[in-house]
Amino acid sequence: MVLDQARIPNGGMLTNGITSEIIQRLLEDIRARKYAPGDKLPSERELCARFSAGRGSVREALRVLQAMGLIRVISGKGTYIADKREGEGNFYALWNSVYPIPIQDLVEARFAIEPLAAAMAAVRGHDRDLSFLAETLRAMEQSAEVDRLEKRVEADVQFHMGILRLAGNTLFIDLFQNIDSMLRDSRRISLLLPERVGRVRDFHRRIYQAIEAGDACSAYSAMWQHLDAFRQDMNIEIDFAHLAPPSLKGTSTQNGR
Repeated sequence: MVLDQARIPNGGMLTNGITSEIIQRLLEDIRARKYAPGDKLPSERELCARFSAGRGSVREALRVLQAMGLIRVISGKGTYIADKREGEGNFYALWNSVYPIPIQDLVEARFAIEPLAAAMAAVRGHDRDLSFLAETLRAMEQSAEVDRLEKRVEADVQFHMGILRLAGNTLFIDLFQNIDSMLRDSRRISLLLPERVGRVRDFHRRIYQAIEAGDACSAYSAMWQHLDAFRQDMNIEIDFAHLAPPSLKGTSTQNGR
């Protein structure tokens, strides 16, 4: 029942690629200081013209940026760059309004399944053709160069799904396909900032090398650390320290360490 409820017909919080691209472009403007804290953004009509997008896509993009605490909307006056991030609480309120499953539950499920799947892939798949995994590494690197969010998300999805397929457990695959929209939305948020892509790419490379070498323990550990870095990027407070493998206890994942 829970899995059926998790299938969101409209594709989740970010309903189409146009919305994601608008978010990405506005983030680029903010990082380039084209807009300073307190500055007013162009009107919806002007944004529609700039991005050749419909009003629905523009409103959706602004809704997500507001949920991230990056902009604020003043009724009757317009949309302004926030003086400071108002915290991720609004993002979680947005998530909970779309999905019946808390994002913390999603992260816990990934911790429960993906490190084991990586270890299984190292045992069962290390002698198979891994070129498709290598291709996802190249795609992730190229997406950072062109700064395109959807390409980063797709490369990330294909890497992790490839590992599940190498693990050879059809239930793992079915589970993650059923919650695909949730997984993609969480990745869109975690990969919005291009500076995170290098760290993700490094973790992917470590996981890939462990699988290629048939090293199940290293594959498990690398995936665990990768997911813990993702958890930190999402500011999700879950204490997994007591559940981590002995070799990882007390290990920081900040900056890929």
